[in-house]
Amino acid sequence: MKANGHIPRSSVRPVRWILIAALAWVIIPAAASARPEIASHWRDREITVDGQDAEWSEARTYVKDAKMSIAAFNDDEYLYLCIMTNDQQVLRQAMMQGLTIWLDPDGGKDKEFGVRFPIGMRGDPSMRVPMPQEAEPDTAEFHERFGQATTEIEIIGPEKDQTRRMPVNAVVGIDATLNMLPEGFVYELRIPLVQTDDHPFAVGIDRTDEIGLGVEIPAQEFDRSKMERPQGMGGRGGFGGGPPGGMGGRGGPGGGSMPERPKPVDTWCKMKLAANPGAATDLENSSE
Repeated sequence: MKANGHIPRSSVRPVRWILIAALAWVIIPAAASARPEIASHWRDREITVDGQDAEWSEARTYVKDAKMSIAAFNDDEYLYLCIMTNDQQVLRQAMMQGLTIWLDPDGGKDKEFGVRFPIGMRGDPSMRVPMPQEAEPDTAEFHERFGQATTEIEIIGPEKDQTRRMPVNAVVGIDATLNMLPEGFVYELRIPLVQTDDHPFAVGIDRTDEIGLGVEIPAQEFDRSKMERPQGMGGRGGFGGGPPGGMGGRGGPGGGSMPERPKPVDTWCKMKLAANPGAATDLENSSE
């Protein structure tokens, strides 16, 4: 140290970098562990599970990692969910591979109880899935598989390795549907909150709890050797035209190169259920 008491600059730099590194170790794990928060709203309107999005417009929260908007309402008996996306690849994967909603009553990320709908068409990966703004699909195969994917539902858990598949209209208390609108894919789900004899399939929590909400869509599997096409052939582009990348090839106008392999969606959110505003009013009146 110099006689004037100043610390040499060469001694300051190592300390500075040590502090920066220490802060990075604290900040990075915290950011990585952060989950999007979805606020459920008290159901103040009639919600019909019909694949339309009119009831949900002001309640949506965009979840960047999943490339979709999620909205939720609840009352004392049911949780209502709406998922909407216009991302071509996410829509294709959901239709072909299926979409699973996971509900963790403890607010974590445990995949113990879930609802898979649609269950997935899981056929020839080159089969064309239309974009929402297109006309009706033009293949009998698509009509058949779309019907199979949307008329049945799978209940996963809560027991380990327990999966039950049944018609959607046969599940007591649960209702689900999806629709392709010009603005995108609309998925709606109604599920009981409290498990009872009348509602054996339910989230299984008290209405005031925070729950963990997971959205899972497996990556589409395909044989690249069957998807290659000669240079210059191009493709129809958009949904299902060309490889399952959703936007055609990435090698320029010729479309000869293959797209990146689709990535799965596996996103978890935190959701706080809304309290009944009428209950607070009743409590205030009783105390007067």
